[in-house]
Amino acid sequence: MGATIGDWIALTATIVAGVAAFFSFRTAQATLMVARSTQDLAAGGVLVNLLAAYGSLRNSADQALQNKDLGLCRAYYRQYFDLLWTEFQLWRRGLIPNSIMHAWLLAVHRSYRDQAFPYRAQDSSEAQLTHKEAWDHAMRELYFDQQDPFVTFVEHVYHEPAINIEQLRRQFQVDLDK
Repeated sequence: MGATIGDWIALTATIVAGVAAFFSFRTAQATLMVARSTQDLAAGGVLVNLLAAYGSLRNSADQALQNKDLGLCRAYYRQYFDLLWTEFQLWRRGLIPNSIMHAWLLAVHRSYRDQAFPYRAQDSSEAQLTHKEAWDHAMRELYFDQQDPFVTFVEHVYHEPAINIEQLRRQFQVDLDK
């Protein structure tokens, strides 16, 4: 007897839950609930791929912290911003559930407020690159188009601790019928 779609969904849920537990207990719970309740394997695959991207991002963070190199710190944040852009695009098209996006956005808000990577400055003193400084640097470099809805979205998340995910969904959702 071959594997059924239910078997594949259960396998996907198990894989997603195992990887997510490494990063966050809350995210793991939300991911498992989504993976178990969805019949859409593509959405499950999206989550697995995003969790793998988080693993890569974690490795970049470790490298930046170990080497205390400004270039590695900036590379980490570019990777972080690219992942956030990808999540935003997938979420606004309905491929990431609100419950998971909400948990991620709370982490993004805390990161903006609290995160800083130490690095050795040119004079060998220790300095820090904050999330806010990295975002401001990315905006000065025009890394993202200033008119991109993503920029408006991120600025809102950074500055508004009470994230209303339903309101954001209505504001940024893409009409897939157009």
